[in-house]
Amino acid sequence: MIRPIQDLYNQYKDDICVVVPFGGMNHIKNAIDNIVHRYNNRIIVIDSASEGNLTEQAFKDIHDKCDDSEIDCNKILLIQSNYNLENQYEEFCNKNTIKTKINLCVTEHKLESSVESFNFIKNETWNFHEYDKRPNLNEWSDMKENREYYFISYNKTLRPDRVALLSLLYKEDLIKKGLVSIGSEEYGSTGKQEWPNEFNFINDNLELINEWSDKLKKLQPLNVDGEPGVDTLDEGKNKGVNVCGYTYGDQFQRVYFMLLTEDVFNSESMFFSQTTYKPIVCLTPFIMFGSPYMIKNFVEVQGFKSFSPWIDESYDSEEDHEKRLLMIVDEMKRLCSMNISEMDEWYFGMKDILIHNQNHLLNYPLDDYDVVKNKIEYLLSC
Repeated sequence: MIRPIQDLYNQYKDDICVVVPFGGMNHIKNAIDNIVHRYNNRIIVIDSASEGNLTEQAFKDIHDKCDDSEIDCNKILLIQSNYNLENQYEEFCNKNTIKTKINLCVTEHKLESSVESFNFIKNETWNFHEYDKRPNLNEWSDMKENREYYFISYNKTLRPDRVALLSLLYKEDLIKKGLVSIGSEEYGSTGKQEWPNEFNFINDNLELINEWSDKLKKLQPLNVDGEPGVDTLDEGKNKGVNVCGYTYGDQFQRVYFMLLTEDVFNSESMFFSQTTYKPIVCLTPFIMFGSPYMIKNFVEVQGFKSFSPWIDESYDSEEDHEKRLLMIVDEMKRLCSMNISEMDEWYFGMKDILIHNQNHLLNYPLDDYDVVKNKIEYLLSC
């Protein structure tokens, strides 16, 4: 089991102050304000391990607050599950000629919590009674031919990038070929959400996306049949329930691949939520709709195998967000134009990769506790 980082904080409570920026890193100034009075030259740990998206403004807020409160930047430790955290900070420091830097620690919180949760489900030690539908995983013997749909895609939260993607898929008449959810205005991971109408990363295709976004909106909310509705997830008795519990292997048995819409698309950050690991544990390949180089990280850092050449993953290295979006739509069109017998051959040709990835995930080392512990002990020794 994962060793709780909170136990580590308790162990060093006399030497550190822990700051948790509830609501994300855009609230970091207020979070630091709450502990300045008890700073007393201790290490300030900014615990954003469950998040992985930040902007240049967050770094500026931290440095401004250090200057205003006479906090030594060397006493700051920022923890995030952002694989691009160090690169982002280095660019910020170079741009702003920052000489005294804060300390960084990159964790794999969402990956490790997914590993633990999926093993609970696999070993029948999960709190199954908390869910309207019992979560379940797949074994290779569950994966049959002649499936109902081409793909599955979960989109409960209405982000502009997701709406842009789904609008173009709707234009190409592909929504009907998948099990697709689209959130409602009343419910989302951040509360009430309005339908997005600003697509700041779109230049050449803005008029087209606006046109099809208006048409797509009429489908809202769209639920994946056989699952709890998007209006009931994380609401009422389900509030705060572990999202890994909404993993249904039987749904992945109905499709050939997943269009995986991650939390971060048009950003410098690189963040993998639990969404990435659901298809892996359910033996399903995916197209990654996320920030650039996520597949590269998935392979080279996390140790999984990619789905190339079955899936054209050249989109992964495209840094222009609009171009990457269009490349993904083109690959969706290609895959969804194949007939079912071709898809069967396509899918089962990846057997070794899919089994490897599932095994690698379920046996992934849980190292975050030691990574954070070593970082804190190093700072305390300086």
